[in-house]
Amino acid sequence: MMSQQKQRRKFLEHFCSLFMLVKGSGRPNALICEAVQSALDTGFTGLRASGELSWALDLPSALIQMVKYEEELDEHFHSKFAALCQYDQSRYPVYIIERMKSVHPIVVCDREVTRKSSKRAINSSVN
Repeated sequence: MMSQQKQRRKFLEHFCSLFMLVKGSGRPNALICEAVQSALDTGFTGLRASGELSWALDLPSALIQMVKYEEELDEHFHSKFAALCQYDQSRYPVYIIERMKSVHPIVVCDREVTRKSSKRAINSSVN
């Protein structure tokens, strides 16, 4: 039987490889759901992720993908997945920052926390 530490390490390695697929995938939501299920199967109670997203500024197609990814993720957010998306406001165009604020249910900006009602809150209470 595999020790809990080895099991967690195996899961983390699996998640890292899934994350790399998500960045280049046309199906990020399915991959996130797979990662969440893998975490649950490994004994975790859910999955948390954090990302600093300035890398998308280097390639216009990546920026477009990132916006689509965030929109899709908001539409089909998994109730056992928590994500912290970080955007450097000094580097992103204002319209991208405003769009990202609109797709995230909780926004922390300039020391202010804003919560919006969303499908996610409704879906989470149903699940």
